[in-house]
Amino acid sequence: MIYMNSYNRKFFKEMKNKPHLDSRYGKYNLSKNSIHAQLKMLLAETVDIFNKIDIPCIIMHGSLIGWYFGQKMLPWDDDIDIVILEEHREKLKTLHGYQNNKVLIEINPVIDTIQRDPSNIIEARIICKNTGVFIDVTNLSKGNIFHIGASNRNVITKTFPLNEQYTDTDSFLFKPISYNHSDHFDIRYNLISRNKIQITVKRRDMNQGWGLDLHLYGYDSTMFPLYNKNEINCFSPHYYPIIDIYPLKQTTFENINVYIPNNVENTLISEYGNKVLKPYYRNYIYKDGVWKNKV
Repeated sequence: MIYMNSYNRKFFKEMKNKPHLDSRYGKYNLSKNSIHAQLKMLLAETVDIFNKIDIPCIIMHGSLIGWYFGQKMLPWDDDIDIVILEEHREKLKTLHGYQNNKVLIEINPVIDTIQRDPSNIIEARIICKNTGVFIDVTNLSKGNIFHIGASNRNVITKTFPLNEQYTDTDSFLFKPISYNHSDHFDIRYNLISRNKIQITVKRRDMNQGWGLDLHLYGYDSTMFPLYNKNEINCFSPHYYPIIDIYPLKQTTFENINVYIPNNVENTLISEYGNKVLKPYYRNYIYKDGVWKNKV
């Protein structure tokens, strides 16, 4: 079981003045070339491990800029940014503590919480055990949260819209967001129309916690979220239209098989603005397929 004694305690820790090196394995005086080599190794290891449990490894943020300009890391970067989709969050959690001779994988316990403090927006980290270089993993959430709320009675019933139309509900799955209590909630549901569902939650014990602000995750038979707001976000926070993310596209990054969003240009503009597509950055200019330092 993954746990934390304090929600506000930072789970992942880095070396002092070295924000991209793990505090336990990090080494000082690593060259930029060495860091880039280790990041490429980590990405290849991560893709291989994720493939074993069918998690697409998606290039995002600064690394997606690098993909847009030549499908390689940006020369000034010292990290690789990857994300996963919300429907693969449960699979990701199974990797906590996995390690081999090269890497250690750790999952932040806050992966199951709705709100994040600024110290815990990273949900998973793949760490090089030889150098301390790491790759962070964040989750793209579709807002798949049914807000049940609080009640001083033992039963709450609420109705919610669904973005998809359904006829078969036998394989729907619901899960309460993790809370620090031991109450048991009996979740029942009824499809009122093809895109509207009524959810009833009943407490089956007398423990503390019924007054809490209850939220549920909900999934259909393919583990696709039942409820969303037509946008997707990570906890940084960055927000994107879902149609710019889905369907994912397969490609390569540093000659490693990865996935990218459906519309890379729109995704980058959503996060960084229109200037992100210009072939220059500070003292660098992108020319003849290579970023060159103008200094």
